[in-house]
Amino acid sequence: VRRTGSVTADGVPFLDRMAHRRRLAEQVFVTRRDLIPILALFVYTTGWNVETIKELTTAHRVIEGVAVEVSLIKRRRGPGKWHDSATWEIGKPGQELRTPGGLYLLLLDLMAPARDLLDDRPYWAVWLGAGRFGPDRVGNPFQGALNTEVSNRDWIAGHNLRSDEHRPECGTAGDTRSERTDLRLSFPRLKKSVDVRRTRAVGGHLPSATRSNTVPVLFRNY
Repeated sequence: VRRTGSVTADGVPFLDRMAHRRRLAEQVFVTRRDLIPILALFVYTTGWNVETIKELTTAHRVIEGVAVEVSLIKRRRGPGKWHDSATWEIGKPGQELRTPGGLYLLLLDLMAPARDLLDDRPYWAVWLGAGRFGPDRVGNPFQGALNTEVSNRDWIAGHNLRSDEHRPECGTAGDTRSERTDLRLSFPRLKKSVDVRRTRAVGGHLPSATRSNTVPVLFRNY
């Protein structure tokens, strides 16, 4: 599987082939189904918008083992694109999911098996599969478009994630019972929540867009 990127399902009943091949591929590669939680972690730890996260490259520089400098691109702002760089803390071993630099390097390693099969060696390299019939393929899911083709709602429902909000249950008149609703995952809303929390932590407030419509602010937020 690692040498070719293709998973066979010989002897497996027809209706079970997709699930069987995906289970095997998940032992070697990051898959499309992993993208939503990975993107959510990146937005939460870095504070950058999800479109910029999808444009991450392998170009980086580790600084004295405590931070990593990465190159950032904004694709949707014209043919010239916008470029920037960020320095992210790596953190302690075993804490990679808590720091942006640690997460960047961890995913760099986890996606290496798929990246080794691609000529352009993008940062995002996942197993894409090919339905019930081959050939399987690996690739950058954001190469052609920034859409993940994976539903936030489906991922939340699959993990039965619930919000703190409640809604009344359908029943007889006067029924005061309520049930928890599905968690709503919006990447722009998540980023803004991170911005608000960090700004409050240092005793400040978020400036309005009319007073902060500069290139750096646009790059980070829109």
